[in-house]
Amino acid sequence: MEDLIKEFKDIEEKLITNRPELTKAEFLVEPFDPELPGIYDLFISYNNRSCRFHNVNSNSEAEFSFFWDGCKLFEIKNSLPIMSNVIYDWLISNIKPSELEKKYNWINTGKVAGYYEKGEGVKGEFIDSWDKIEAFYKQFLNEEWHRSGEDALKLIKEMRGVGLDEQLRAGQSLWHCFLSRSRRHGLTLNAPYLRITFLGNNKMVVRPYFGKGDSYFKDLENFNVDEPENFGFKGEDERFEFEVKYEREFEKLVKKLLKEKIE
Repeated sequence: MEDLIKEFKDIEEKLITNRPELTKAEFLVEPFDPELPGIYDLFISYNNRSCRFHNVNSNSEAEFSFFWDGCKLFEIKNSLPIMSNVIYDWLISNIKPSELEKKYNWINTGKVAGYYEKGEGVKGEFIDSWDKIEAFYKQFLNEEWHRSGEDALKLIKEMRGVGLDEQLRAGQSLWHCFLSRSRRHGLTLNAPYLRITFLGNNKMVVRPYFGKGDSYFKDLENFNVDEPENFGFKGEDERFEFEVKYEREFEKLVKKLLKEKIE
């Protein structure tokens, strides 16, 4: 740990030597993930923007991730002197993502950054989650579960067609699709959601959860990989089987979810 702190301090000093204005920023050594003890990163923050140092590769390039309001937007690497200028522009100058790309033509800030620039960060994060889940289900089109993938993509297309990708987060596990009002990836304790299991043959099972009781796995020992639709979570209200279509009772459940706060 002492060697790591020394390395991070050296990085901090080199960045500030090149751009003294970075003394305005806060440099912190924090756990990369609270659930992964012993792994730390150097975080640099100023107001609602931040960046995270990862490492210096064999080509002496320093790799950093850049964040806006806690949302990771892009990841780049270059020499420390160049990175110090980019970090200064991002944190201290509060440069717009589009202007950053013009100034450094090797940087691509990504799709979500454009939404943050327009003041629509949450909307951008939600849309990005739907892009990812759509790509996830496209993987199944040539696999054994292709019928489930086709059904999922059909529903995704319908729901995106009425703008639900701007209002809900979409996520998935291997067997289930989740819709929620969670701003970030990963459901927090008691966060409301709809859990969808695609059965193939234009059928799906929907299990809603609206914050009544702990939403933890209920019966892992009896989980059957061949019948994921029968796997329940604690607190889930009911089990519904629907045609794969955004209409009627399923639409009512989605509209109920939309009344929940974004958290």
